[in-house]
Amino acid sequence: MRTKNTVLPFLFLLILSTFSSVILVTAQSTTSLTVATNKQTTYNKYDPITISGTLKSGSLSPSDGLVGIQIDYPNSEGPMVLRTVQTGSTEVINLPEQITTAYSSNSGGSPASVAQNGNLGYFTASITDTDDQAHTGLLVISIYDGNGVPLGLVYTTMSIGAEATQSPTLSIPVPTTAHSGTAYGYADLYSGFPQNGGIPLAQEQSFQFTISGGTSSSGPAPTTVSATAGAYSLTFKLPKTCPDGAYTVYASASYANQDVTAQTGFNVLLIGDFDFAGVVNGNDLFIFAAAYINYYEGLPYNSLCDINNQGKVDATDFFLFVGAYIQYWSP
Repeated sequence: MRTKNTVLPFLFLLILSTFSSVILVTAQSTTSLTVATNKQTTYNKYDPITISGTLKSGSLSPSDGLVGIQIDYPNSEGPMVLRTVQTGSTEVINLPEQITTAYSSNSGGSPASVAQNGNLGYFTASITDTDDQAHTGLLVISIYDGNGVPLGLVYTTMSIGAEATQSPTLSIPVPTTAHSGTAYGYADLYSGFPQNGGIPLAQEQSFQFTISGGTSSSGPAPTTVSATAGAYSLTFKLPKTCPDGAYTVYASASYANQDVTAQTGFNVLLIGDFDFAGVVNGNDLFIFAAAYINYYEGLPYNSLCDINNQGKVDATDFFLFVGAYIQYWSP
């Protein structure tokens, strides 16, 4: 039979244990991540697109968070974008790796500031271990022309020894559609693809180089914007050559020892390409004109020419077509 003297200590220990558990649960903040596009609908090729979202740790909006962004082409054709953006301007500390330099080079890794349109471009990045432990990382180098159009990327898995530095040189074909003039490169390092939950291991390292040949650039450079702590965004322009279809956007981050991911998507169509030839030209104008006349004569209309999906082919669709035509043929 239990006495009063033994029951009271038992109750005290039970209450203390429960109270401690509550404190531990309360102290552990939940990290969350969101991702979205500025339209969340269909984009035309060569449209500017912004990927943005928030990173939260409980009620905290961190200004030193790193978010990896991966955008995959349709039909498992691989990534179009692999970039790291920050949620603010506070120095990020305690990262396991540092990308100390990144630059345009020749095949041997020596600096070379010019890449020829239509040829292979070579790019070198130096990665240094900072936490005295060996790591396996996914190194990604991306290039964009002066209009903010992603031209291509290359990635490789590498082992980085404790306190060691590696400087691999990777090649990317510079497409003939690339605009000449100032171009932009970015080196990023992940524990794996963001699609698979891989997180940034280092801050992004950017660099500039020159593309020779082709039409000169006329638009803004690709931009990353972090207006407030806890928010991130990445803006670029969709390539004219990107395939139609559904694109998937993956975001990943690690904060307060918690890994988080988010996902969204968008569609790309070449507006005005009514004959699916991959261009917007005079043939499409004739198709639109016929659809316009048929609609107003009460004949069956071509729904492809109903660009705004309002059940008719009218002046609004005409102006949308003209805008798409001009945009396609603009430099």
